[in-house]
Amino acid sequence: MGLERGNGKGGHDLPPESISDEGRQFLTSFQELLRNTEDTLQKASGTRRSSGSQGAVERAALSAVRRAYDDANTAMANFLENMLDGNKFLLAEQAKATLEATLMEMEQYFTEEDRDK
Repeated sequence: MGLERGNGKGGHDLPPESISDEGRQFLTSFQELLRNTEDTLQKASGTRRSSGSQGAVERAALSAVRRAYDDANTAMANFLENMLDGNKFLLAEQAKATLEATLMEMEQYFTEEDRDK
């Protein structure tokens, strides 16, 4: 199964029919999260133009999300290579949870920042 790592839209192949409904639901939600994260990163990268220490904090927040996004993409690809490997599933679940938490932190930070303006 030739998978591309991080193709920019979380567009990994859909799972084969042989996996459980729970596994398919997990993969579908994970793929959606990856697509939404890519869109969020593109929008945030293009709209934030702060300078000085504020700009450094914004860049650090975006960088953390990018790292979590890359890790999640890798975990997804590894899981799709062998869906029967329970360890790869656990790693994919952890990567998804980390990405979700990192996104929430970034969104909370930018919401507080916009409120302070």
